[in-house]
Amino acid sequence: MRLLLILMLFSVLCYSQKNQNDSIKRNTEELDKKRAERDALESKRKSEGLPSTLSEEERIETIYDIVSNSDLPEVIVKPVYPGGFSKLDEFIEKNISVSKNCSKGEIFVEYIVNETGEVTYPRIVNGLSPECNKAMIDVMKKLPKFKPAKDKKGNPRSFIYGYSHPFK
Repeated sequence: MRLLLILMLFSVLCYSQKNQNDSIKRNTEELDKKRAERDALESKRKSEGLPSTLSEEERIETIYDIVSNSDLPEVIVKPVYPGGFSKLDEFIEKNISVSKNCSKGEIFVEYIVNETGEVTYPRIVNGLSPECNKAMIDVMKKLPKFKPAKDKKGNPRSFIYGYSHPFK
């Protein structure tokens, strides 16, 4: 009787895992198809000398939606900045160029660390003045490569990170 229960449980778990893998594969294929269609449309418009159909903000939002899709393989190792987060703070303090017109407060910026460890598509989630926001975006674009996130199989994955920086 126990053996029968164990076998039934095992078959249910295997079936569940297969369905989850099929779902991930379907969602990934759908995302790839949508990206290809969007890229083809954008390339055609560009070759015809027409402006993009997506604003920069819409394009970045689409990228964040793709990266944050919960059906993609689970990240088990987050990206790591060389030297850790204290070195990240040091880099930003050293390299941010802030004008005197910058207001006091805190900025929260989101960014994607892609599969190669590069920081891409930084965006202000909670900002201060346009000058402060621009300074924060500029310094985020200068960040050196991170060690990329990894999934269960050890494959590199894109990962959305957030960073909060005080302006004093």
